[in-house]
Amino acid sequence: MFQFLKLFICTLIFLLLYLATGCALPTNRDSVSATPPAAPWQLTYHDGNNNRYRFWQAETDDAVQFRYTPITPERSSSGVYSGGAPQSGTLTNEQVDKLWRWILRLETEVAQHATKRTKGSGALRTEVADHEKTWLVKNSSLLAAFNTFLAPYRSN
Repeated sequence: MFQFLKLFICTLIFLLLYLATGCALPTNRDSVSATPPAAPWQLTYHDGNNNRYRFWQAETDDAVQFRYTPITPERSSSGVYSGGAPQSGTLTNEQVDKLWRWILRLETEVAQHATKRTKGSGALRTEVADHEKTWLVKNSSLLAAFNTFLAPYRSN
C-alpha cells in the first residue's frame, strides 16, 4: 500500500510540474478549431531561404490577400539562389481556415520553437488588431509540411 501511495504522489507531482512548465498533454491537433481573427489582421512568414509570404485582411468585407516575395540571387547568401517569381492573389474561405489552423499549430508546438534564427528555420509574425506576436520555428518536419502547404502561393 505504501509503494502504491508513493508512486501515486510521484506521478501527481510529475504531472503538476509538467503542466506548470507550459507543456500540455498530447492532443489530436486535427480537432483543434482555429477560427480566423476578425479584420484587420496580417501574417508574415519568412521561410528557411528568407522568401516572404504575407497574408492579410484589411476590412471585414475584404477578401484575404496574399503576396509572395521571393529572394533573388542578388539578395541570397549564395548569390545564386532564386525563390522564383513574385506572386499575389486572394484566398478562399477554406484556404483561410487551413492557414489559421497551421498558424495555431505552429504557435502551440512550443517544442518546435527556436530562440534564434538559423538556416532553414522559419520566422512568423502575426498582427491582429493591436496585438503583435513573433516567433521562430526550427527546421523540422513540421516546418517542411507547412512549406508544402504554402507551395501553391508561390511560383517556380
